[in-house]
Amino acid sequence: MDDERLQEIKGGGLLEVIRERPAMYLGQRSLSALSQYLQGYWMALSVHGIQCAFPLPQDFHDWVAYRLHFYESTSGYRNMILKRVPDESAALDRCFELLDEHKNRKPRIIAQVRRGKEYTWRTVKEGRPREQQTGTYPTLNLMPTPTIRVFSSPPTMRTPTSHARITSFQRYSGLGADLELVKTT
Repeated sequence: MDDERLQEIKGGGLLEVIRERPAMYLGQRSLSALSQYLQGYWMALSVHGIQCAFPLPQDFHDWVAYRLHFYESTSGYRNMILKRVPDESAALDRCFELLDEHKNRKPRIIAQVRRGKEYTWRTVKEGRPREQQTGTYPTLNLMPTPTIRVFSSPPTMRTPTSHARITSFQRYSGLGADLELVKTT
């Protein structure tokens, strides 16, 4: 392998290298072979304690379910794609198309909860009972990704939360009346 390809792989471009010559890296041109290759890659990283971003986006299973009209993503990207495109070679092409769509999507805010709403939450710490705390919400933005991702502005939440639908966020947060839908153009 030449230095240029090695640098591309180290820089997170493993899937692009595989896309150019799938049979060379996977043994055959198939989605199942790619899935098995990536499982082995992940296992090798884990066993050797190598900190590296996984080539597939974290929400790729959900993205595939959304784009291929599955209710949920529990069967995994491979099975969902093969259900819609049974030919392994064509399914591999569809997988790369879905990766491109995922990479090129444009985030947009579809709803907001304005800053300043009082709320109460309970924290659970090991060995201690639940502690009740109060505070005010930052501005919360809801984006379809394909699940509804909730993140704060300014970014005060450690990690965004995900909800299948806006209504599940409303039930979870108790902020139904404070949720403002944002007009999209």
